[in-house]
Amino acid sequence: MSRPGRIFVPIDVNWYDEWGHELTNDAALMWVVACCYSKRLMSDGKLTLAQLRRIGPAITDDALMVILDELVDRRAFVRASNDAVDAYRIRGWNDWNDSAAAVSLRAKRKHDGAVEANHKRWHEARGVVDFKCILCQTSESDKRSDKRSVGDQYSESTDIETESETESETETINKTTRANATHSAVGGCESDFDECWKAYPRKLARKPALKAYQARRKAGVTKSDLLTATQNYARAAAGKLPEHVMHGGTFYGPNERWRDYVGEQPEAFVVGNTDVASGAPSMFDQWRETHPDGTREQFDLETYGEPIDFGAE
Repeated sequence: MSRPGRIFVPIDVNWYDEWGHELTNDAALMWVVACCYSKRLMSDGKLTLAQLRRIGPAITDDALMVILDELVDRRAFVRASNDAVDAYRIRGWNDWNDSAAAVSLRAKRKHDGAVEANHKRWHEARGVVDFKCILCQTSESDKRSDKRSVGDQYSESTDIETESETESETETINKTTRANATHSAVGGCESDFDECWKAYPRKLARKPALKAYQARRKAGVTKSDLLTATQNYARAAAGKLPEHVMHGGTFYGPNERWRDYVGEQPEAFVVGNTDVASGAPSMFDQWRETHPDGTREQFDLETYGEPIDFGAE
């Protein structure tokens, strides 16, 4: 199975028997190469005529058009409309692949999370300032701004200086109080985590899970949201093999996988081919009655908006 963001093009094992045998060898090869090239370019399944000519066999333009017409007739390609240049779309592309925007957003979130984690571990925790780090630059800029503001205050009259000193001292006390309160809240939320941990379906690596939980609480996430997400995930993962269930550190971690389960969930969670709640035929089996050739990934896309993979770490 593919992992999100990898250059991967699924070709069903029954593809040739179902309709691939209807194509000429050149057309079949063109379809496979076009799928791979579109994934490489992250073009959402759309390729221009010039791009297709580049990856196609060494033939004349007329022969290439014969191949493209054949793919359109066999419903493998669709001519793109409202385009300034001739272009084609691979039919069903979005049923199998994330959009380019979704892949880019996921990569950005992963990068930002890694930058923040490294900054906290190597810079904040050790009191080190690295001006190559964008977060260190931002922190130092804020400090310089505060110093300039204090300098302006002290340049005024004696009365104003005294008032500024008093306000500065008060603000320092307030900051210290808030910092102590935050530290106390984060340090004291272990009992809240224990409540989530009791419901969590895979009790391995408790320490990194607790650390990730505390980071979410420090960021302002409520105990209620995390507990609800944990309970929903426990229901969704019921019956799964342990290796297919996320570690707690991943679930509560910087990528915030818990947010997928904090909202309203489907009424029935599928385990194998049976609904947990009733023992009746699962939602997937009912869907297959109207989609006899449908796959589990297609079902997940229509029902949940994305393929479900509890094993992703």
